[in-house]
Amino acid sequence: MTDVFIQSTWINNVSTLVFSGDFDEPAPLVFFVHGVASDKRQGIPLGYEIASKGIIFISLDTILRGERTDQEFDPEVGGDFGSVYPEETWLDAFFTMLRMVKQTALDINVLIDHYKEDPRVDVEKIGFSGYSMGGWAAFYSSLINPKIKAAAAIAGMADFEQSWEDLILECSTNPEWAEVLKQLEEETAQRTAYVREMNPITYLVQESLNPLLMICGDLDQRPKKSCLDLYGKIDKRNHRKTDHLKLSIHNGIDHQLTLPMAEETAAWFEGIFSK
Repeated sequence: MTDVFIQSTWINNVSTLVFSGDFDEPAPLVFFVHGVASDKRQGIPLGYEIASKGIIFISLDTILRGERTDQEFDPEVGGDFGSVYPEETWLDAFFTMLRMVKQTALDINVLIDHYKEDPRVDVEKIGFSGYSMGGWAAFYSSLINPKIKAAAAIAGMADFEQSWEDLILECSTNPEWAEVLKQLEEETAQRTAYVREMNPITYLVQESLNPLLMICGDLDQRPKKSCLDLYGKIDKRNHRKTDHLKLSIHNGIDHQLTLPMAEETAAWFEGIFSK
């Protein structure tokens, strides 16, 4: 057990909470991304657990949340997408969330570049954890960024395109919304192509797999099904480090980030980075 220090700081244009301690040697670094309706403070319990195990932990505000509500998307996120669907469908909000996931990947690069010369950090041991939207971001960033060596997705979903199409299908059962969707078919097709291009499940079932932990509640139906589908699709014989693939389903839990989930995530990263 080590003393844990928490610092609120801006790193370039990213607002963060940094959890660290008096470590004797360069320490692993784990990033955390919160759920879509929260901010960096959601990572405090997990940050304490992880930093207590000798790992530096950084919880960041995503764009449009916390202290970054007035920021605009980086041009690399792509597209000039406005709100076009009825608000009640949640289609615009869902698509914006995926753009936030893509922006987060750029933010993580900024943070890694900031810490790459820091003698306190072992840049060969970088992890990514996230809850809900942050779990989606963990799937995405860990696949496109080779500097991320391990990921823990809590209540996240890996098949972005299927989730988007399921939402469209659900909305189409409402006659009023169906008429709007019919008028916006070209717009929807463009957004579907955007989602398909960044869909991590395409790569998760094909490429070599870094250590991956998936945690969800057994009452959290959609994330649980998504994680089970992914777990079943991964052909373990074609992946290295298959002993580092873990799916953990917590009984009696809905869409939550509980203390036992935080404790399990911290212990898992400790085990991964101690080898």
